[in-house]
Amino acid sequence: MRRRQQGAGAVFIVVILLIALLVALAVVSFNRSGNAVTDRGQTSTNLAAAAAALDQFAGASGRLPCPSNPGTSAADPGDGVESPAVPTGSCDYSLGTLPWRTLGMRRDDAFDAWGWKISYRVYSGGTGSFTQAGGASMVNCDTIQALTTRQPVDGNGLCPTAHDTYSADFIAGKGLSVTDFGTTYDGTKATGGAAYVLVSHGPSGQGAYTTSGAQQGAPKSNDEKNNLLATGPFVAKAASDSDTSATDTTHFDDVLLYRTVSDLATRANLVARDWPDDVLAGVKFDSATLSDALGHSPSSDTGQTNITFAYAAVSSLNSGTAQDISFATSGGNSGIGEVGGGNNALNGFSGEGLRIVLTQSARKFALTLNSFGRSSFFGFPYAEQVQVNCLKGLVPVDSVTKVACNSGNGLASFSITAAGDFDTVEVKALPTTFGFIDSSFTLSEFASCTATGVCTTTLATAGNTCP
Repeated sequence: MRRRQQGAGAVFIVVILLIALLVALAVVSFNRSGNAVTDRGQTSTNLAAAAAALDQFAGASGRLPCPSNPGTSAADPGDGVESPAVPTGSCDYSLGTLPWRTLGMRRDDAFDAWGWKISYRVYSGGTGSFTQAGGASMVNCDTIQALTTRQPVDGNGLCPTAHDTYSADFIAGKGLSVTDFGTTYDGTKATGGAAYVLVSHGPSGQGAYTTSGAQQGAPKSNDEKNNLLATGPFVAKAASDSDTSATDTTHFDDVLLYRTVSDLATRANLVARDWPDDVLAGVKFDSATLSDALGHSPSSDTGQTNITFAYAAVSSLNSGTAQDISFATSGGNSGIGEVGGGNNALNGFSGEGLRIVLTQSARKFALTLNSFGRSSFFGFPYAEQVQVNCLKGLVPVDSVTKVACNSGNGLASFSITAAGDFDTVEVKALPTTFGFIDSSFTLSEFASCTATGVCTTTLATAGNTCP
C-alpha cells in the first residue's frame, strides 16, 4: 500500500515538473516574441526620426544629403558626414549609411534596435538628382499654366525660374523603385518613386554595417539583396517566420521607410506654387489641340463654325455667311482658317477672319501666322497684311494692321499692346500692299498676356518676328 502511494506521488511530481517546464518555455517564447515586437517598434521609431531629419534638411537646403562613408574597419568606422560635403549630383558612397552628423543627429540615432547601422539610399547620380543644389525643390514649378507656355524641365531636371513648368514634369521619371507590400512606386507614377529609402537590415543584420565599420555577410534572399543595392528595386513586406533560417532564400527581416518625390516635397514645404503668369491664355493650332477640342482628328473642314478651347472660343468671321473653320498644314506648320476661297485659308478679298473670345481680359496679344510673307509680281513687290481688332464686350478698344516682313511663305509672329484691356480679338485678312493680289494665310498660334509681361507665342523666333 505504501509503495503504491509512493508511486502515485512520484507521478504527480513528474507531472508538476512537466507543467512547470511548459510554463517556462511559454514564458521564454512570449518574452522572445515580445522582445522582437519591441525591437521592431524601436527600429521603426529610429527610422521615423531619421526621415524627419532628412525632411527638415531638404526643407532648409532644397536638396537631400549624400550617404556617409559606412566604414571599412575599426580604424575607419565612418564619421556620419555626407560625402562629398559640397552638393553635387553624384555621391561618393551610394551604398553608404545615414549621415547623422550632417543631419544634426546623435550617433546613436544612426543605428537600429539590433545595433546595426541604418543604410541610406537616395535618388542621385543622374538628371534630376536629389543631391544637387535645389534637386528636391519644386518651388519654381507652377500648378496652373497656359497651354502654349508650358515648358519642360531644364537640363538638370529642375523647374526653371521662369515658373512655366508643371510639377508633374518635375516628378516624371524620378525616384527609386519601391514595392511596399505589393504596391510599387517608381518614376512612372504620379507621386514619383522614392526620393530616399532608409533600410534596417533586421535582427539578422545581413549586409549591415557594425559600429566598427565592418559589413556583415550578404543575405541569401533576393529581396534582401535588392535592399542592399544603390537603386534597388527595394522591397518592404512582412517578416518571415521566426523559425526561418537567415540562410534560407525565403528569409526576410528588413524594415524600410521611404518618401516618394511628392511626399518629400509636401513634408519639406517644397511643393509647386501657383505663380502669376505673364501669358494668360494661348492655343497652338496643331492636330493634337484640334483633336482634343473636336473629339476627333481634324480634317481640312472641321465642320464647325465655332470651336471651344481651354482658354478661348474661336469662331469664323466673314463679311457674308459664316463659314466652317478649316485646318491646313503648309511648310511643316499647321493653322486654322476658313473653308472657302478654295484654299482653306483666310483671304482678304472675301473679308475672312477669326474671332477669339478669351476667358479673361488681357492687355497684350501675340499671334503667329503661317504662309504669311512678302513677294513680287512682275517686279512689283508686295506684302501680305492682317488686321487685328481688340474689343471689350464687343466695344472696339484698338485696331492694328500688321505687314509681313520676311520673304516667302513661312511663319510670321507679331506682338501687340492694345490701348486698353480687351476680352475679344478679331484676326482679319486684308489684301496685300499691292492691292490687286490677295493675302492668304492661316493662324498657327495665339497668346494673350498681362500688361507687364513679355507677350509671345511658342512658335515665335528672332527670325520670324515682325515689328
